[in-house]
Amino acid sequence: MDRHMDHAPHHGHSHGHHHAPGAPHPAAALPQSLLRLPALARLAGAAALSAVMWVAVIMAMH
Repeated sequence: MDRHMDHAPHHGHSHGHHHAPGAPHPAAALPQSLLRLPALARLAGAAALSAVMWVAVIMAMH
């Protein structure tokens, strides 16, 4: 009997995370980060956010 087939896959304990060195994990997609954006894009985003916040302040004052 195969040692992996002698019990259910979800049986209350873990056998760890194993895979052969020849079969590594596929590359994971990098998460989107503000630090990965070009400086001009970050500056434009900051200016847009600032403009939105100023509009909110001006509308609240009226």
